[in-house]
Amino acid sequence: MTLPVVTVTAFVLLHTGAVTGRHGVTTLLVVAALAPFFLLATYTVRVATVMRQTRAAGQFVVEERSGTDDPLS
Repeated sequence: MTLPVVTVTAFVLLHTGAVTGRHGVTTLLVVAALAPFFLLATYTVRVATVMRQTRAAGQFVVEERSGTDDPLS
């Protein structure tokens, strides 16, 4: 459902820009109209990547390090 809405929005905005000759305004409108879609897509990909990297079952527990004060070890 989202992709057809994005496609129609982009088509209408770009068609309006071609008719009126205001390419800069149309470009800004297209960016503003598509920004929420791309932010949601980026967030979804990020969540999927983190989920894939932490597939371990159970609770998240930080392992204790023995005897070192170096945070990078």
